[in-house]
Amino acid sequence: MSLPKSTPLSTETIWEIGTLHPWNLLRPAALTLLHRSPPSSASEEDFKTVLALLQSPPTEPIKEAALALLGPLVSALPVQSRPSALQTLLGELVKAADEDEPYTTRTAALSSLSSLAPILQLKVGTDEALIPAYSLVFDLLNDDDDDIRLSAASLAQKILGSEILLLPLTAAEKLALSLPRYFPASTALLQTAVARITGGVPAVQSWTEATKRDTILFQREKQNLWADAVGVVEIWGVVAELVLARGFGQEEIEGLRGWLEEAKQLVGEREKIDGSVEVTGGWGREEEVVAFLARVKVAARVVGVI
Repeated sequence: MSLPKSTPLSTETIWEIGTLHPWNLLRPAALTLLHRSPPSSASEEDFKTVLALLQSPPTEPIKEAALALLGPLVSALPVQSRPSALQTLLGELVKAADEDEPYTTRTAALSSLSSLAPILQLKVGTDEALIPAYSLVFDLLNDDDDDIRLSAASLAQKILGSEILLLPLTAAEKLALSLPRYFPASTALLQTAVARITGGVPAVQSWTEATKRDTILFQREKQNLWADAVGVVEIWGVVAELVLARGFGQEEIEGLRGWLEEAKQLVGEREKIDGSVEVTGGWGREEEVVAFLARVKVAARVVGVI
């Protein structure tokens, strides 16, 4: 007795199962198959179909499988359709890679981003619209999970064209400090660096968060125990200095100057009440306050460049 030979499913059939099949348990598997063996070409309509699954998912597994598939689809789009789709995808990836998202969602975001490695490889003439992608890779290199950091290091190796796999922290620093070389007069890069220095929020908001005292019984723990907040600020401070050193960005830095003045005022008011921030074991030794003071120090150094 001979068993009948099975017929491999076509890409079109797998696509239909992933996007249209009524059994939601089957759809993530089909979408994952498409991610592992992506089509050589895709249309804008294909991208929109999978994007809809991500934004209005019937189930969480479908959402994560759709997220992972979007990266290969962007790579398969016609060149003229790619920029808009890429910007849309990057917005979704930034949300999915947030430290508050579960491990499986962050992994799906990294998998999607890794599919874009050929597009992201740094070279002369690289579009500055990709700067958010490099910023995202930097965050993934500082993720709380070992596996995500190591996978992000592999992606960074491809982006940098490195012959060796760097440790995640080393890769993060090298990636960030390489950006001014490829985007020497980029306002977008300077804005990204300034946002990293300030935390992307007004000084008073950052100060309030740094100095608030939790009185609830079960306070929210710090989510990412791996990332070095002070080290991150220092790295992006150097990025800002490298851009400014080329004579660009004087106007853009005025916002940082205003943030710095307000931050110094807030620290000064606290010192009038509780004493100098430099007192050993005093209020200035609290972890969040230390991070805020690092922002102030780096901001002052960057502003001093001009």
